[in-house]
Amino acid sequence: MDDLAGYIPMLLCCGCTFVFVAGVALLIFYLIKNQKKQAWEGKVVDKKHKVSEDYDTGVDNHYYSIVVETVDGKKKTIGLDKKTFDNYQIGDKVVKKQGQLRPEKVS
Repeated sequence: MDDLAGYIPMLLCCGCTFVFVAGVALLIFYLIKNQKKQAWEGKVVDKKHKVSEDYDTGVDNHYYSIVVETVDGKKKTIGLDKKTFDNYQIGDKVVKKQGQLRPEKVS
């Protein structure tokens, strides 16, 4: 019985880690599922490019996004890779179909 007492903290730590990882995985699954349910259309009203320096390595990190105003007046910011970002211009119409993660340019 005394031998098992030494394993209790390790088992508690493993159990808590499992619960945490499972919770994060469920949250990610929920967010993706919710994103796929949405459907909207709008036009690109702004393009943003931000640069931040990683002070540990000295490397610049580039972040690209577009701001879309939907037909019902809401604004959505969508993060993109550089190639996709370069394909969008202000005024382009975009459609986000149900079941897709990202909107697509229609004009």
